[in-house]
Amino acid sequence: MFLSPTAAERAKALDELYLSDAYTWAMQQAEALRRRDLDAIDWDNVIEAVEHAGRSERSSWKNHCARAIEHLIKLAHWP
Repeated sequence: MFLSPTAAERAKALDELYLSDAYTWAMQQAEALRRRDLDAIDWDNVIEAVEHAGRSERSSWKNHCARAIEHLIKLAHWP
């Protein structure tokens, strides 16, 4: 007889996948989101991944702005 995994077992398996194979985890999570399968979402790690993506984008934006300012200063003081 097959017993379905408990919520805790599913959460542990998703957490292990998140740590060992982030790409596969992300694809599974994206598919679960597309299906609106709220029980299949690894909420803690999805939240962490979204926050990380936001911080990364902000950091990238700040670096691009600094680079643009650097070039503007160089242009203003070009002999």
